[in-house]
Amino acid sequence: MGSSSSGLNQAAAASYCQSKGMRLPTKDEALGIAVPNREDCAFPYSWGTWTSTSAGSGRAWDVGDDGGTFEYGVGGDGTFVLCVR
Repeated sequence: MGSSSSGLNQAAAASYCQSKGMRLPTKDEALGIAVPNREDCAFPYSWGTWTSTSAGSGRAWDVGDDGGTFEYGVGGDGTFVLCVR
């Protein structure tokens, strides 16, 4: 993990990560970052991130730092965006 941004829809989030030479995490990768590492995370506040994992019909998964998962329309605004290599 090495970069973050906030308030982006999924396409803009993916583009942001790509501009940093990275990509959006999959749902499973984001859960792996969130749940076991919540106390050690560099972000001092709650966060959520778009993932590259489809939730079907123009929707994608968002994962929160507590391991919560949510389905959002890909055109909606997200919270934070975590990029992975």
